[in-house]
Amino acid sequence: IYVPEYFLTRDEQINIYTEMIESIERISKEVDISIDLIIKLHRDENLNTFKKVLPASLLRFVSIAQGDLLYPILNGCDLAITTASTAGLEALLFDKPLITINFGGRPDFYNYASMGAAIGVYKTEEFEVAIRHGLFDTNTINSLQVNRSEYVKKEAYIQDGKSAERSAF
Repeated sequence: IYVPEYFLTRDEQINIYTEMIESIERISKEVDISIDLIIKLHRDENLNTFKKVLPASLLRFVSIAQGDLLYPILNGCDLAITTASTAGLEALLFDKPLITINFGGRPDFYNYASMGAAIGVYKTEEFEVAIRHGLFDTNTINSLQVNRSEYVKKEAYIQDGKSAERSAF
């Protein structure tokens, strides 16, 4: 699943979508499995505008979701990708490996990658390697899981379903 940031420029978004889709297609062919990409549009993004921006050839293996579908998609995904979105934290809460993309040279808006809870991608040539590691590299997956757990505990405390019992009324 890819959850975009709404405030990127059109060129930045096109660059990210193109690199991501092409990387996933290459990996899928190489490992001979189908890797499905779901792009969850931001609530303010227009589906028709999105389809006009990218060539149809890039969208062959892509599903586009709108509306309030984030949690079911996160629940079923194997890897989440975002730029700068609180959906990154939600992916971590769902215990999913996370890749953050920042091709713009700006400081990361969220510290997911710098805290080791996500793989940070800062150059287009790093993208495919990051996807491979997030999906298939046992060391990366295990390291992310440990760091993800620590990050979630720091940011959202213990995820045991008993937060109401710990709350003072």
